[in-house]
Amino acid sequence: MEAASKTDGIFPLITNTSLKAAEVLEHYKRQPFLEKRIYTQKSVLEIAPVYLKKTHRIEAIMFLYFVALMIMTLMERSIRANMAKRQIEKVPILPQGMNTRKPTWDNIRYFFRNVHRSEITSGAESVQVEIRGVTTLHKEILSRMCRPASMNASNGTGGGGQAQKMLLIIFRELNHK
Repeated sequence: MEAASKTDGIFPLITNTSLKAAEVLEHYKRQPFLEKRIYTQKSVLEIAPVYLKKTHRIEAIMFLYFVALMIMTLMERSIRANMAKRQIEKVPILPQGMNTRKPTWDNIRYFFRNVHRSEITSGAESVQVEIRGVTTLHKEILSRMCRPASMNASNGTGGGGQAQKMLLIIFRELNHK
C-alpha cells in the first residue's frame, strides 16, 4: 500500500523531445484543440483519401489542407471577435433558427447553403454577377457579425450595396457546393 501511495497523483508522459517537463505537459494539454482541427479537416472540409506517391505532391496537398484549415479558423475567430466587440451574445444561424454563441465554419456554411452566386465573364472581365437566396436575415447577420466598423458609419449609400459587397467577400471564402 505504501509503494502504491508514492505514485498517487503522478501523470507519466513519455516523449522524445528536449523540452522541459512543464512544457511537455503544456503541449499535451493543447492536444484536444489540435485533434478537433484534424477532425474538422476530415468532416467539415470533407477531405477524402488521396493516394499520392511523390513526396512533393504529398507536401503540396498537406499545405493546401493547412491553408484551408487556417482560413476557416481565422474566419471563425474574426466573426467571434466582431460579435464580442459589438456585444452580440448569440446569432440565429443554426437549423430551425436556433441561436449559437460560438459560430463555427460548419454553422456558417449551413446558414448560407441556399445562397448561390453566378458570374458571367468575358475573358478576364466580369460582365454580370448575381447572388440569389439572400434573405433579410442573411443581410442582418452579415452586418452584425462581419462588417468592419468603418462600414457601419452612415455614408449616404443606404448600406444595401455594402452588405452585398460583404456578402460577395464572404461568399468567396465559404466552401459552397
